[in-house]
Amino acid sequence: MKSVVNDTDGIVRVAESVIPEIKHQDEVRVKIASSGLCGSDLPRIFKNGAHYYPITLGHEFSGYIDAVGSGVDDLHPGDAVACVPLLPCFTCPECLKGFYSQCAKYDFIGSRRDGGFAEYIVVKRKNVFALPTDMPIEDGAFIEPITVGLHAFHLAQGCENKNVIIIGAGTIGLLAIQCAVALGAKSVTAIDISSEKLALAKSFGAMQTFNSSEMSAPQMQSVLRELRFNQLILETAGVPQTVELAVEIAGPHAQLALVGTLHQDLHLTSATFGKI
Repeated sequence: MKSVVNDTDGIVRVAESVIPEIKHQDEVRVKIASSGLCGSDLPRIFKNGAHYYPITLGHEFSGYIDAVGSGVDDLHPGDAVACVPLLPCFTCPECLKGFYSQCAKYDFIGSRRDGGFAEYIVVKRKNVFALPTDMPIEDGAFIEPITVGLHAFHLAQGCENKNVIIIGAGTIGLLAIQCAVALGAKSVTAIDISSEKLALAKSFGAMQTFNSSEMSAPQMQSVLRELRFNQLILETAGVPQTVELAVEIAGPHAQLALVGTLHQDLHLTSATFGKI
């Protein structure tokens, strides 16, 4: 089979390897149909940010069951599935409390082990789930990124009747906007520096948009004055400036979810910290 392999210093190559075999009864083999490139993959490709090299990245993917282990009886060859890349240990105190994302010994498909930028992959049955028969297979690759925003909404006890503000209109932000609309948000505001992305945000249901390269935090706060209560803010861009912006525009007792992955140190000024 072919796979996309990353070496150090941004070297990317297509390699030939054997199709992986099922070795345990609770495993399935997936013939991958669609695999997304996540923003978190970029430093792994270009800044030597992976845990080891060479590595095949890809943690947002969907495909079709190709083969199943002897212990799998609810999936069959040809079934469309999406992958859950997190591999918690299920035995540490965090896992035993259900805090799987805080597992002290977790593994991760596509960053800590080879992932979905390949034609086939073998994973545990519990790391895939069946897709609706009427869902386009490429849509299945968006299941993993859409759960990022959904997880934040879940931790915030939902977003119904809340004034939701999404900072960063990339893939995660745009998916979160659609989720907020579907889950009954009172209002949805999108903030980004790209007019093109903000236009997309509006087409996906954002009721108003702010271009942060053209508006200051106080200006945004002024426009948001009537929406300052019952706010839920998702920061999805993952840069220090947008984290600071999120704190600066937050209304009284706002909920703030830091969803974006920071690749730089975060330093809050005393003035910004005083607003927390």
